[in-house]
This record gives sequence, structure tokens and C-alpha cells, in this order.
Amino acid sequence: MPWTPPTPVWEQAAESIRASIRDGRLRPGDRVPSATALAESLGVSRTTAVKAMTQLRTEGLIDTRPGYGSFVRTPSAPGTGVQVAAELRAISASLARLADALDRS
Repeated sequence: MPWTPPTPVWEQAAESIRASIRDGRLRPGDRVPSATALAESLGVSRTTAVKAMTQLRTEGLIDTRPGYGSFVRTPSAPGTGVQVAAELRAISASLARLADALDRS
């Protein structure tokens, strides 16, 4: 069976928020926990939580308003640029992890 690299902790943290959005625990307009609160609740470093939040912003799932916090964005229609870009970034990240694993073997 081929070896697969472990999922980075920041990606696991981002997936936790994604799951909350998918499950409806966080809805469009809801405030997302701060990086500090996310770090504490998941038992990760604040740096890891910040990276997770950055990824979610890049994917278009959240917006951050300085001085106010981060909020769940209203979902884009299927097939829009934001969704396609997020899917391409996810594929790119997976390919980079695979290439890294192959380089180490």
C-alpha cells in the first residue's frame, strides 16, 4: 500500500471550520471564532489557526473585517470563479504534498 503523507495540522483546523459550515452550525453571516479561540478549542498554536483562517479566506468561505472579526460568506453559485479557484487550490495543495512525499522516498 502506498504511503500517504499526513494531513497538515493547519489543514485539519481549516477542515473543522469547513465542516461547521457544511453542517449548518456556521451559517452565512455568522461570526467565525477568532484565531486565538480556534487555537484554544482545537489545541493547536495560534500560528496554525491563522494559517487555517488564511486558507478559508483564500477559498472564499470567510471574509475578515479588521476590527470586527471573520464571518462566513454567502455561498457562491455552483461553478462560479470562487468555487473553481478553491477547488484548484485544493488540488494544487494535494499535488504538492504528493510531490513532497515522492521526493522523500
